[in-house]
Amino acid sequence: MLDDYYDDSIDLVESEELNEILDKEDMVYGYITWERWQNILEYYELSDDFIDEYCEELDWEIVSRSQKLTEGMITKYSSDVNWINICQYQKLTNSF
Repeated sequence: MLDDYYDDSIDLVESEELNEILDKEDMVYGYITWERWQNILEYYELSDDFIDEYCEELDWEIVSRSQKLTEGMITKYSSDVNWINICQYQKLTNSF
């Protein structure tokens, strides 16, 4: 599954370093910027195709395919937490 996308020596799901990256300030309200995600892909030398499989593995999803590059957001979903809708957050705060 994920082995198709990265070297066996790097376990991204269990990687403390990656978890630290995802837990930083840009991981607020369950999202990171698309630019930040691209930096992670480049750092681990992963292809763009990796994002779909990785989001599925971590139960993440992109808000909308059409927003992927314009809004540049990835949203985290958890069954026990209702994360704020990134579009609503943008309208409420005008912070992006």
